[in-house]
Amino acid sequence: MSRTGGSVKARSQDKSVKLPDAGGWQDAIAVPAAIAGAILTTAGFLMAFLWAAPVNGAAVNGFEMIGDTVVTHQQLISQKIFYFHMPPAIVSFFSLAMAAFYGIRFLMTREQRFDT
Repeated sequence: MSRTGGSVKARSQDKSVKLPDAGGWQDAIAVPAAIAGAILTTAGFLMAFLWAAPVNGAAVNGFEMIGDTVVTHQQLISQKIFYFHMPPAIVSFFSLAMAAFYGIRFLMTREQRFDT
């Protein structure tokens, strides 16, 4: 019993948590999006290292000056790593921004739909 006269059970029933609806459009696109992501990631990796041409001047022998920097053939090939790492980095920053937006919305409104 609480001091206000109501039972503990009655108070806990008043604050029931409404769970989000399952089976919405987010659930419907989860598996196709994961499959598309796996295919595109594999294709991007293969294209970066097998199809994309090296940067201009990659046919250097020994050491060359490009701008004010001494560059070797190995360094010119290593620029291809950006083809693979930049798209996930951009998606990661976008995901972080969306998580921050919905986190702030939840803290402002305390609505459960912004927390799921």
